[in-house]
Amino acid sequence: MAEFGSTSVNHVKKTLPIKKIQGKDLLVDAYFVNSDIPGPRPVILFFHGGFLISGDSNAVPNWLIKAALRRRWTLVSANYRTLPESSGFEVAEDLLDAFRYVARSGDGGLSHDLNKPGLVDPSRIIIAGHSGGGYSAVLATIEIVKRISASPEFRKPAATVAVYPMLDLLSPKWTSEGIDLGASRADIEAGRKDLERRLASKEISFGERFPDNEADIIYHGRWDLMRYIVKIPLFVNYLTGISDLGKKLASAALTSPSYEAAKEETVPPKARHLFVLDFDNLTSDFPPLFVVHGLADTAVPFEDSDKLVEKTKTLGIPTRYWRLEGFDHDFDLGYPDLENADPEVPETGDIGQKALRELLQGLDGLLGTSKA
Repeated sequence: MAEFGSTSVNHVKKTLPIKKIQGKDLLVDAYFVNSDIPGPRPVILFFHGGFLISGDSNAVPNWLIKAALRRRWTLVSANYRTLPESSGFEVAEDLLDAFRYVARSGDGGLSHDLNKPGLVDPSRIIIAGHSGGGYSAVLATIEIVKRISASPEFRKPAATVAVYPMLDLLSPKWTSEGIDLGASRADIEAGRKDLERRLASKEISFGERFPDNEADIIYHGRWDLMRYIVKIPLFVNYLTGISDLGKKLASAALTSPSYEAAKEETVPPKARHLFVLDFDNLTSDFPPLFVVHGLADTAVPFEDSDKLVEKTKTLGIPTRYWRLEGFDHDFDLGYPDLENADPEVPETGDIGQKALRELLQGLDGLLGTSKA
């Protein structure tokens, strides 16, 4: 049970296993309202951020939890295997299994495990994520849409929400320039040693919870590892399991007639689905898309979102995009609530809050819902 601002929302949070991998449970957190209101409800399937390297299902923003509960939506925050112990192939598998679990009505599905028959409306599932989870949301949607005609387990999501998503993973920023998250030489060396240790252990990881206090991030167990992989950069190597893919792409770009040709030459067909903005992975069957990105993002280039939106609009996909001047990565994690019903609490001029309220209103319009 929880109280949010002046709006009291009685709800339950349950942590549930969806499958076992190497003897370990892969878990999701489900937030739902105990209500006598009949009928199935929309669901937000949320994927956490952390560059696909760290974070866990606890990294879901408070404002989104509260907005979902006010609308009597169920929110499911899913874990997935993380790099470098696993590859993007395993990440994609876990994303699809999370969707199957949420959408399935019978044994082995969310409604069954919560003992809430008919809780989920499979035609009103929103796939959402932040940062690396934004990539996960887009990748999951593409992979689901591919499978609709072949499998009754999959239905087209009602919408996809990507907040400061990392997407253009074959761009030079991700493959050769690297992203600096403030790591010193000592931090980089610590990350290198941690990488070697983790790969030698041959154990899988489902990420690690981020500290509640931002100042404590330096004590986070995967912080140096994450900074090392994106700085060097080694990200696409571990995403695909292809050694030195980034270097091979940079080398091919020197002799190929274009950078696009270098991508075709370098990335094998089996790995191309992992690069959501390339190789015609996006199609006109993609559902309505909502994108938010700060133009002062120091962790994920806002150009990643620009490129996504350019492609979706060309394909005729309904798209709304908020480009926020002066906003950095994780800007929304400080928002406890966007819809405080207390009339004594004044509205702010924060354009980030305004954008997210508009996003929620857009979802209400699609789903035919409103906040309680």
